[in-house]
Amino acid sequence: MNERSYRWFHVRALPPRRGRKTRVYEVRAASDGALLGTISWYAPWRQFAFAPQPNAVWSRDCLTDVADAVAAAHVAHRKQEP
Repeated sequence: MNERSYRWFHVRALPPRRGRKTRVYEVRAASDGALLGTISWYAPWRQFAFAPQPNAVWSRDCLTDVADAVAAAHVAHRKQEP
């Protein structure tokens, strides 16, 4: 997954970082492009997780879309493995 759009936000993969095995995705508001959070690998849980910015408010529908974006990051990562 390089980029995906939802009703209220867009998810975009950041350029790969040297020495990092997994991608980091930024989540930005569709209305003004404000950073809402990131999706990245969370080693203690051994899975991708969403880290929201402070004071970001999320509805049930937005959270459902975020869950979909996290799942898409996981699928994209699995496709890259040998």
